Amino acid sequence: MINEHELAAEQWGVVSRAQLLDAGLTPDAIRWRAAHRWRCLLPGVYSVYSGRIGLRQAAMAAQLYAGPTGLIAGPAAARLHGLESASAAGVIDVIVPATGRSRTIGFTTITRSRVPEPDPAILSTLRVVSPARAVADTLRRSPTDTIAVEVAIEALQRRIATLADVQHWTSMLGRSGSGRAWRALSAAASGAWSVPEHVLAEAIRATRTLPDPWLNPALRDCAGLPLTTPDLWFDEVALAVMVHSRRYHSTGDQWDQTVGSDADLTAAGIVVVGVTPRQIDTRMPEVLERVERAFAVARRRPRPLVRAEARVRDGVRWAG
Repeated sequence: MINEHELAAEQWGVVSRAQLLDAGLTPDAIRWRAAHRWRCLLPGVYSVYSGRIGLRQAAMAAQLYAGPTGLIAGPAAARLHGLESASAAGVIDVIVPATGRSRTIGFTTITRSRVPEPDPAILSTLRVVSPARAVADTLRRSPTDTIAVEVAIEALQRRIATLADVQHWTSMLGRSGSGRAWRALSAAASGAWSVPEHVLAEAIRATRTLPDPWLNPALRDCAGLPLTTPDLWFDEVALAVMVHSRRYHSTGDQWDQTVGSDADLTAAGIVVVGVTPRQIDTRMPEVLERVERAFAVARRRPRPLVRAEARVRDGVRWAG
């Protein structure tokens, strides 16, 4: 028989009254510990540690409260699968079979679902819906289109789920929020690797002066050697647009390397335009004007012998 200490160690310090009784504690012992040592998270669910709880502790508490048929779902499930852009906003969603009971208490929302989960994930001691279902549900619940696009792009780029699987679950989960989810999936399937890239590409497509750009194609120079991947690419004239962001390169050295990585493109004869997410967000007309001027310059010189290839993932062509 597992004791209370082993149980707590396996469940990030979260235990239920039923488990404690099975471990041999008496009701009086549980009441005393709950009053003097432990923190009550949900009715009959306790944290044996003091202090603020994290996502795993909250999810464990919600699962114990919901019972053995419950599965962690929604943005919390997406975060547990590693999707950093998903925001659980302090709420843990749990789905139970249609025969269960929907209710909300504390930070936990339990919802009956008529759509069974055929492939739940077991993450340590947590039972979680599949990554694709979690992503699809998160897209539907996203407060804005921009956040939904960010979630979709991260999910596909980090291979948390495939496009086809997320599309399947978007269809399965009903109409509520599905419009936003489908728009986000369309943006992610276009080949954009970030929201600013997607926004800039859409703005360029809306102009009458520029052709549609490729997004993140693989480039090789005249000797067949790989070059830095451009964020946007105009193949007709070998023009690259690079969206430089500090988000993932915040330190000085990393930022220098990010900006300096364009040097091989310039050495290969490619015209390069560098922009920032802030410029895209606040000064789009100026950004478009810069790209138009650069396109005109690139068109006047002989095109360098650079070859671009679309990337293909999950059967989707990610360029052109």
